[in-house]
Amino acid sequence: MHLVWIWICRCKQTVAMTAANTNSIVAQGVLQSPQAMICAIMKNEQKYVDEWLEYHKFLGFDRVQLYDNAQNASSYIASLPEKYGSFVNVLHFPGLGRQTEAYIDCMVRNRDLNMWAAFLDIDEFVVLRKHPNIKAFLHDVAPHGGSVVLNWSIMGSSNATTRSPGSVMARFTLTSEKPDRHIKTIAYLKHTKQPVIHNVLMLPGYPTVDQYGHVLNDTTPFVYNSTREVANINHYYTKSLEEFILKRKRGWASSYKLNHLMEGAEKEVITRILRDYRLHNKETNFVRDTFARDFFMRHAMNDLGSNATEM
Repeated sequence: MHLVWIWICRCKQTVAMTAANTNSIVAQGVLQSPQAMICAIMKNEQKYVDEWLEYHKFLGFDRVQLYDNAQNASSYIASLPEKYGSFVNVLHFPGLGRQTEAYIDCMVRNRDLNMWAAFLDIDEFVVLRKHPNIKAFLHDVAPHGGSVVLNWSIMGSSNATTRSPGSVMARFTLTSEKPDRHIKTIAYLKHTKQPVIHNVLMLPGYPTVDQYGHVLNDTTPFVYNSTREVANINHYYTKSLEEFILKRKRGWASSYKLNHLMEGAEKEVITRILRDYRLHNKETNFVRDTFARDFFMRHAMNDLGSNATEM
């Protein structure tokens, strides 16, 4: 009788292990034709949004969810769905320090879809150096889902003090010798637990990987000693001095506390802005990187050629 009981217990254990392994296999199945979107928050950046949207459309993203963080809704931003059709959706999302809240809202709204989502700002551009489009990259490094993190490559001011005509990618092509430690994340929404600002916390069993597919910790906003070999995020953080001053004065979408740095006398505010500007420009004007600019110009020319042929 005792031997029979041991045999029954072992059978139950085997069935449980088989079921667990089956669930693991299902969880690790290759994603079938997922789409890719961007969840982004912006604040008074009307001058930059079209270049950013067109670039990421060329990169193969299917749609963009924009959160307009301006106190008063921009009529131009609100009109973007008319210009870009289903590629763009806009929500007015005013208030201080609401970036994480916007990312979470975007996740919740789209979580049931077969969808990757990049959590970005308007001054952040995904750069793919080995793949023709975002879906090819994601299929290569994370075919089973989870999340992919890419390091910032902070683009410097190119020593510009005033804003000049031309696109952001054409005006600012200098950067640091190595990527910054900060990351931004592209996550498969069905596998996410919660986006933060830089990283995304994942559900158990769904890994976070880097540009090479190497598994990383999902709880940190940093990846050290990275490269730009496969992919990165070009972060046009400062632009010109003139633009940086305007950026700082409009405040942060990410943190309520940081907005207090802009309070006080005008002279004190400008002093803090200049100190911040010098800090972020200190090591970002050394290496020229035109990859994103060249990609955009090449696709823009092809697009113009296609439109001319149709006419």
